[in-house]
Amino acid sequence: MSANDVRNFMGYLWVQNEDGVITIGINEDGLADFDEITSVDLLQNKIR
Repeated sequence: MSANDVRNFMGYLWVQNEDGVITIGINEDGLADFDEITSVDLLQNKIR
């Protein structure tokens, strides 16, 4: 994947690599399946 390239996967998620920072998100089609989001728990990982 080249820098600043956004790619969809699994139908409702996207991933972007921008200057070595990888961001994963959910697109509008995926959000339409939720009534509400009450919390988000993210694990903090250290990359070596």
